[in-house]
Amino acid sequence: MLSGWSTQGLLTCLVCMHQNCAFQLQHGRKTSWFDFHHQFLPQNNCFRANKVAFRKGKNIHIGAPQRISGEMLSNIVSTLSKVTTNVHFQISRFEENEHSWTKQSIFWELPYWKHQLLRHNLDVIYIEKNFSENIINTVTDVLEKTKDDIKTRMDIFILCSRQELNLATRGSTDKLCKPKAKFALPVPPKKAICE
Repeated sequence: MLSGWSTQGLLTCLVCMHQNCAFQLQHGRKTSWFDFHHQFLPQNNCFRANKVAFRKGKNIHIGAPQRISGEMLSNIVSTLSKVTTNVHFQISRFEENEHSWTKQSIFWELPYWKHQLLRHNLDVIYIEKNFSENIINTVTDVLEKTKDDIKTRMDIFILCSRQELNLATRGSTDKLCKPKAKFALPVPPKKAICE
């Protein structure tokens, strides 16, 4: 938000921009970058060719996205408005997923801004808090707060070859349920975490 780049949709990364491999999860309806990290590995790394442990039947051949220079970004952003109060304001090519610039940040007026490697900043403490909460809620299988829910398991079935995480039917009813995951803790460790 600080930089003027929208953090919603498929083009959320300010560094990768249109070069990312984000996709929409079919059931979870969230944007995912699953397996995107393989692009940053060396070309001969064994994880690039692994078609079982990560995305089903897919290996990664492309390299990491090229970083766009600050001068080039400055030229792009200079065509945008700084602040607008017009509710009918239309940003060109925004809807076509060519970019996610929403405005020209006032920081681009600083003489050194285009030379910065990181023109956006992340609140590390807030990210650590959210990340920790998500991990604890998932490994302790907290109802309504775990990231391991039915929709996630449906997406895993489509994307991965992990039979132990596939949904199963319970008894004579055809109701789907999720088997307990290997990473979900039993009751004694859960109590230890709470204490």
